[in-house]
Amino acid sequence: MSSEGGVSPAWSPDGKELFFRNGSRMMVADVKSSPAFSAGAPRVLFEGPFAVDLAGDIDYDVAPDGKHFLMMLVARASQPRLRVHTQWAPEAPAR
Repeated sequence: MSSEGGVSPAWSPDGKELFFRNGSRMMVADVKSSPAFSAGAPRVLFEGPFAVDLAGDIDYDVAPDGKHFLMMLVARASQPRLRVHTQWAPEAPAR
């Protein structure tokens, strides 16, 4: 599929495309399964400072429309931050 490699492959909802990551780039290749499997040339969909899961887990998700993605941005702060909200509770129905 890609002579440059890639990680985290995921099928499009309609099964006609295969998405994958290549460094900071989100890639896609058109695929056909009949009469035999074939893949088109990969192309870049977009690029950005998105987090990559080095353990090999999928680190993004494709929306049901196959056109939108959920990606995690790399934190820009040098130190990780944790924000804790105390005294929070969802509103309970009145009795």
